Amino acid sequence: MTLSSFITTYIPRELALGRDYTGPAGWVPLANRVLQRFEMERIISLTQARETPVLVERGRWISIPSDFLSDPALYTSEEESVSFRIVNEMIRTDLMFDEVDTGSEFTLSDGSTSGVTINDDDATEDQYTDSALILTDGTYQGDAILVAGNTESVAGFSNLTFANIRATVASSTAGYITDEYLMLRYKARFTGLTTSSSTLPVSEEFYDALALGLSYYACPIAADDRTAYRDEYEFAVGVLRSLKRTPSPEQARRSPIPLVSFNTPSVYSEKHNKFMGDSDAWLP
Repeated sequence: MTLSSFITTYIPRELALGRDYTGPAGWVPLANRVLQRFEMERIISLTQARETPVLVERGRWISIPSDFLSDPALYTSEEESVSFRIVNEMIRTDLMFDEVDTGSEFTLSDGSTSGVTINDDDATEDQYTDSALILTDGTYQGDAILVAGNTESVAGFSNLTFANIRATVASSTAGYITDEYLMLRYKARFTGLTTSSSTLPVSEEFYDALALGLSYYACPIAADDRTAYRDEYEFAVGVLRSLKRTPSPEQARRSPIPLVSFNTPSVYSEKHNKFMGDSDAWLP
């Protein structure tokens, strides 16, 4: 679930309205604050699923991304699996590939998280669909970005649209486009949500605690409900800690540990039911 969908679904409307996503007090930093606490409390080890195009160097070598954690899978753009092994912190494919022809380098401008403009006099509509844009300068030099499509050239420029939101292009002014790449899927270290469309790196069992934490931080300091949200947030975190430390059946027979429950009435559940259960409450 994306952060924006979560806010719409789980946060009371009175708190959700009037707050942006990426500002200093926006939903993105608030969500990162709660998620980081989950990790600090050792309730969960946060990871993010990543999928990115990668170049094959020297015939069969691929650099491992800096945020790589585990579970790599390598395949072609046609979803054909490619066998490989990890050697000396590099990925070595079992197949030999030709060296990539970098072709013509483009100037990049008006870069955003969803696309960039290139100087191309001859581009036709969607000519670069499923190609990879390779950045050749800037902070993220060497990064590859999957292209979802492009516009026909107008006045010598074509707009590329990215297949996934990428913030890396902002510092780059040059790059080239190639069809000679592989796709790498892996679990990445959690570095924080960045936009409203970022996918939450937790499963549904953590949603109640996340909603309580967000409601507590978003609630005005002088509001009557703030203390109640704080207490229920702390209670929810305590429950998650208890569940994390639940013993195995064999251990439980030797040393049973009582677990607390979410079944007690709460400010959050009352407001959640009010705003989610009553369709009229969403009407202006």
